[in-house]
Amino acid sequence: MKTFSSFILTLLLSLNAMAQVNGNGNDPENFPELSEADRRLLLEQHIDIEGMMLMRHRGGNGGDSIAAEFTTIAQNASIILDDICLTSTNDLCYYRDDFKDMLNKDSDGFVKVLSAPSVLAYDDKPRDAVNFVDSNGRKNIIVGADRWEEINRDYYGKTERKFILVIHEYFSLLGLESSDYYPKSSELFSMIQRNGFEMNRIASNKLVPESCSINILKNDSLEDNLYRDIESFMIDKNFSLKDSDTSARYVMKTTVSCEGGGLFSTDSCSVYTEIIDTLKYREVVYDQLASHKGWMRMNKVRDIAFNKALEDIQACE
Repeated sequence: MKTFSSFILTLLLSLNAMAQVNGNGNDPENFPELSEADRRLLLEQHIDIEGMMLMRHRGGNGGDSIAAEFTTIAQNASIILDDICLTSTNDLCYYRDDFKDMLNKDSDGFVKVLSAPSVLAYDDKPRDAVNFVDSNGRKNIIVGADRWEEINRDYYGKTERKFILVIHEYFSLLGLESSDYYPKSSELFSMIQRNGFEMNRIASNKLVPESCSINILKNDSLEDNLYRDIESFMIDKNFSLKDSDTSARYVMKTTVSCEGGGLFSTDSCSVYTEIIDTLKYREVVYDQLASHKGWMRMNKVRDIAFNKALEDIQACE
C-alpha cells in the first residue's frame, strides 16, 4: 500500500481506535506488559489493536500472531533471497542488505509490524495493509486483521497473496513499489518459484532453516567413528549440525557396504552418500557412489571408498 504520513493514518483510524480505547478499556496504558515502544506507537498513532490481541501479549504466547506471521514470511523471503543471490545477478540482490536491516530489531531501518481490526486508505476503502513513517522517523506496517483472515480462507491463492502482500509492504518502504503496483514483489515470487523452492513453507508462520544447516542421519551401516568423521568433515565444509531434519536445510544420508574379510580374499567396500535440500521438494543436490577393492585390511579399503564418496562435496556459502 501507499506510504502514509502519521497524520493521515491517525485521521483514518482515530475514530474506531479512540472508541475502542474509551469504550472498553483497551487503552494501551492498561497493558503494562507491552513494551514502552509499542505503547508509545499505539498512543501516538491511535492505532487500535483488539483486546484479544493485547491479551495474547499478556498471556506470553507471542503477542500479535498476525504481525508475527507477517514478519516471519519476510524473514523467510530474506533467507531465500540470500541463497538465490549467491548465483544470481538479479537487480533485487542489490537490495538484500537493506531488506535484512528492516528485519533487524537493532537496526535504524527496522520496521515495526502491528495489526488492527481493519485499515483504510486515502480513498476510505479497506486495505490489506498500510505502511508509514511516523514523526520520529520510525517505519511501520499495519496489517488489517479482517483482510488477513479473508486471505487465509482463500485455500488455493493464500500462499501467493500472503507472500506478495508482505513483500510489497517492505518494498514500498524501500521505495521499490508504490500503491497497488507490485512488479518487484511478483518478480521475487516468480524468481523463488523458478529456483524450485516450496512456496508453502516460505509463506508460512514457521521460520525456514538457515542456509548451511544439515542433519546427518545415523543408520546401522555407519559405525560411530565414521559418523563422527562425517560430522567433522561437514563442519569443515562450513555446515552447522542440527539434531532434527525439520530444523535443517539439508539432510545427509551415508550407507556403507563391505564384503570380504577372508584370509586370501579381495576386500571391497561401497559407500553411497546423498544430500537432500529440504526446501526444494526433496531435491537431491548431491549423490555419490564410490567403490574400492584391495588386498589390504578391510578398514583401509573402507576408508578409501569413504573418502572418495565425500571428496566432491562443496563448502557451503
